[in-house]
Amino acid sequence: MKDKWIIDGREIVLDVSKANCPQDDNIEMSGRKMSAVVYYGADENGVLNISRLAFFPTLRTIPNDTYASLRHEFGREAKISFLISGQPVTEYAVRFRISGVLTAVSRDAEGRIEIEHTVFPSVDKYVLCESVTVKNLTDQSLDISAVFPDEVSHSRGTKGVYVLEQAMTGKKETVIAPGCSENYGLIFSARILSEERVNPDVLAELRARRSYISDIFDGSLVLKTDDPAIDLEFAFSKLRVTESVFDTARGPMHSPGGQRYYGAIWANDEAEYAAPYFGFSGDPYGCRAIKTLMDLYRPFMHPQLYRIPSSIISEGYDIWEAAGDEGDASMYLYGISRFLLGRGDRVEAGRYFDTIDWCVRYIKSRICENGTVTSDSDEMEGRIASGNTNLLTNSLSYGGLVCASYLARDLGYPDKASEYSKTAEGLRKAIERVFGGQVEGYDTYMYFPGCDHVRAYSSSPLTVGIFDRAEGTAKALIEKLWTGNEFLSSSGSPIFWDRSTLYSFRGFFAAGLGEKCFPLFKRYTENRLLGGRVPYPIEAWPEGDMSHLSAEGGLYARTVIEGILGITPAGFRRFILKPGISSQLCRASLSGINAFGTCFDITEELRDGLCKATITDRNGKSQVFDIPTGGSVEVFLC
Repeated sequence: MKDKWIIDGREIVLDVSKANCPQDDNIEMSGRKMSAVVYYGADENGVLNISRLAFFPTLRTIPNDTYASLRHEFGREAKISFLISGQPVTEYAVRFRISGVLTAVSRDAEGRIEIEHTVFPSVDKYVLCESVTVKNLTDQSLDISAVFPDEVSHSRGTKGVYVLEQAMTGKKETVIAPGCSENYGLIFSARILSEERVNPDVLAELRARRSYISDIFDGSLVLKTDDPAIDLEFAFSKLRVTESVFDTARGPMHSPGGQRYYGAIWANDEAEYAAPYFGFSGDPYGCRAIKTLMDLYRPFMHPQLYRIPSSIISEGYDIWEAAGDEGDASMYLYGISRFLLGRGDRVEAGRYFDTIDWCVRYIKSRICENGTVTSDSDEMEGRIASGNTNLLTNSLSYGGLVCASYLARDLGYPDKASEYSKTAEGLRKAIERVFGGQVEGYDTYMYFPGCDHVRAYSSSPLTVGIFDRAEGTAKALIEKLWTGNEFLSSSGSPIFWDRSTLYSFRGFFAAGLGEKCFPLFKRYTENRLLGGRVPYPIEAWPEGDMSHLSAEGGLYARTVIEGILGITPAGFRRFILKPGISSQLCRASLSGINAFGTCFDITEELRDGLCKATITDRNGKSQVFDIPTGGSVEVFLC
């Protein structure tokens, strides 16, 4: 498949002509107060289209359920129009650019003016902004008129009457000299009726958004490899997972987004996917959001070991648990143990260790006669059969128990550490005994006892260090599930979810199968960054219409950090390093790793059949390791 977009520095660019129209896509972008899905494209004649769907997570509607964020469409009619000497202008798309903001460039049919629309959310206001710049391309002055439909509408919700507004700033009538430009600001906002109207400076908001993006791109976890597409997709993924944190009544809350999920947290998206990422990035606001998650889940950890909810919704005041026990305690244990180890903060870990211990006790209470952990479903919530004991829940339980043992050891609870380790070892044996076997002729894992289809999550043991069936599992997934761009969720099914695709890549790299899986990971990356649905990892197809859920960005970043670079937490000041680089990506460096109580850089390079790994701390002190292919070392940090 030929890529549509090209890389230009730290942005991607799509040039538009009538020959490659129509074009149609959307992108989600978030700030602390709102999120927006911006639809953009050009019709069959090349005419530019932009519309916006805005979400305000803390302006709750009635009934106040999972989907009750105030939602408003500022559609194609909410557009700025221009006239030259009183004659209407039709905008024909020239190019689109994405760099954490969406920019659409157009021209009129005669090429007299060029119009640049830059759409983005405010960093900290209930506002979606659009900066519009009109440039005169001729050698004569042009009389320009701008027309925009200022509108006010109202809605009702749990906090009273909400006001939705769209307004324009800038001169409605002006003369633009040759080569000169005029700027206009479009403001799409919401507020509670009793609050004062916000009148932001759109250009100042744009500077703030670009500064925020620069901080994410350059502040921590800066990746440099031989592959520019992987480097840029990694940067974009960091942005998507980091930006989707919203100010709520209960504190900062990371939320998936995707036009449905705001002002709420999930045991899988937030605890299992995003939390370990923030343990590496150290992003202050993201880490605060994970603390909010831990604080919100703690009251549900009953002494009677009743299951915790899959989701805490409505700014933290309600729950959703319709799919029963999805293995949520296993998700929490796995993700939060890794987060606390990654943070390297003994005081913080001690404060939340009771939640870790509760999850261990709950998991032990769910171990059945065959030695595996039972659950009502898995994170697919019954979309695909999972039996009463499934491979993913058990893999997460095993990985969580191992990390919990490290936490207990470093916190000074040796008896707990021993208990957790013994439980993990018993579970590892049960995983092989119950799930290991032949599936469709491959030496891999059954997703649940009796499952006769290869499943993408058959790779989940590899992500937690169980490599007994790595070769057969990789062969099964590649031959039965690979579409050319991603892995199907199950053989015989047309659906795919990026979360299981990214789990598979991470597991293959961790198992030392980089030579085999890197071409697939590269193709996946190029398709997500430069193909027909850009620039982030997506949720699923056909469900969700490939929406830009935020935590999948964390999974992509972790595929690089934990898979290709091979960093696995093993204590507050230590980690296991098992490089996953290969001859096809023979050098990778990651700088600004804010983890294990310090900040350090790592560089890995293949030399003479060995991986030379150099770890440099904030004081410039380096540790150098020569690691054989498939080998690992334990790294201790000061």
